[in-house]
This record gives sequence, C-alpha cells and structure tokens, in this order.
Amino acid sequence: MGQALRQRLGLEHQATTLEDQPEILLEEESLTTFENAQRTKVLLSKIGAPDHIDLVTSAEHMWRAHGTFASQGFRVCPREAMPRRYNSNRLFSFRQAALTIEVLHEWLGLVGYTLSGRIKLSNLTM
Repeated sequence: MGQALRQRLGLEHQATTLEDQPEILLEEESLTTFENAQRTKVLLSKIGAPDHIDLVTSAEHMWRAHGTFASQGFRVCPREAMPRRYNSNRLFSFRQAALTIEVLHEWLGLVGYTLSGRIKLSNLTM
C-alpha cells in the first residue's frame, strides 16, 4: 500500500533533509505498532523534522497507536484512515463478528502494551 500511495501522490523519492521532505512520510518496515513508533522517531530525527505528527490509522487501532507514539515523545494528531459503517439488521453478521475480533485484539494489545511499559498510562488521552 505504501508504494502505491507514494506513486499516487508523486512522492517516490526518499527525503534526506527537512527541506526535501515530502508532505507524507511512510515507515513500512516495522511489524508492530511499537516498532513503527520507534522507527518513525529515527526517520524523522534524521531529517530534523518536528515531533508533531498526523497519525493515520483505523479508529479501532487509534487508542493503542496514539498511546504508543505519544510514549515515544511524539505530539500526535489522530486522523482516522477509513471510517467503517456496518449496518446490519440481521442477528448475525460476519462483518460485525470480524469487527468484534479486531476490537478485542486492540484492547488486549492495549493492555499488553501498558503492562509491558510500551505505553504510559498518561499518554492514553486524545
């Protein structure tokens, strides 16, 4: 997705200085939210960028992502990537079940990140 977004926005080169930086920088090598926050910190410090970021992710993931990036010293402006709207009058919906699993994953991740010290409780406000 990152490469497609870069091409679509015309941001195919990598920034080396703050003046050369594109409007959007993507960190694409991390496997976890915590790694993403750490690598983004390094990426932005290399080009002298400020610590204020627009964090784009799903609403379900925002609490954990916001807390993780704030705990790395970022001033975070949350931006929802894609609003989801599930309207179902049925008793059971696979979409609703998938969303429930995703929300449980995020809450368990939030608890795990907090207990492991990856998120400070003081950074869980938006």
